[in-house]
Amino acid sequence: MKVIRHADDFGYDADTTVTTIDCFRRGLLTSASIMAKMPATQPAIAFAKAHPEFSFGAHLVYVDGEHERPLCDPRELTSITDGEGRFLQTNVLRKKAILGNVQVADVARETEAQLAALRDCGVDLSHVDAHGHIHKLAPVRQALALVLPRFGIRRVRSVQNVFFSRRFGSATYWLGAYWERDIRKRWCTTEFFYMIPAFEEDGWWNRLDALFERPGTMEVGFHPGTTEPWRVRELRVVEAFTQACHARGVQWATWKDVD
Repeated sequence: MKVIRHADDFGYDADTTVTTIDCFRRGLLTSASIMAKMPATQPAIAFAKAHPEFSFGAHLVYVDGEHERPLCDPRELTSITDGEGRFLQTNVLRKKAILGNVQVADVARETEAQLAALRDCGVDLSHVDAHGHIHKLAPVRQALALVLPRFGIRRVRSVQNVFFSRRFGSATYWLGAYWERDIRKRWCTTEFFYMIPAFEEDGWWNRLDALFERPGTMEVGFHPGTTEPWRVRELRVVEAFTQACHARGVQWATWKDVD
């Protein structure tokens, strides 16, 4: 098994971006995905352009947060924005998508704008994933199917399929296999994907030994930073995970290795 050590939220803010760059330089990461319209997007783009040995995807944004705003006119995105022109909250968008109340055309329009913004800055995009893993929902998958061929992108993040506990409250735990099959039919993706939940105990990497012996590629995702406690924990975890993998002789990969 080859392992992609990937950072989401590249460009989110100065701390996240500086920390992610430091992780690359320390040999802790092989890949990251860039957010197209955030306070530190430009430094993230500059680093990506200067380091083609790594892979850099688009971290597509469709949900609201502290800095997240649409690139398109919100009046053209009525099913995914509110009356103030902001993206909907994650749980609101998920429910709308599951109920069939999200317009594919709205998602496609915003997706194209974000990909074009990164492409026009000279980023060689290896793949796409989405903030909050929204790309797994049906209207977003349908929008990606329309838009990605225009950009020559053929890789999309899988749905999390590695769990160490029964997450009964998680829609992904119950519906993930269905979503994953559709992604795998349409695009190239990794055989396995694991993003650590907040409650996961340290040492989870010791339970990956059986997977390491299998063929294919696995993405393990992180959100490193030095100011928010949860990001600090994930920085510490990627350090420990990298050390454990080195001890096991694990081979590293980037998203450019996924075919």
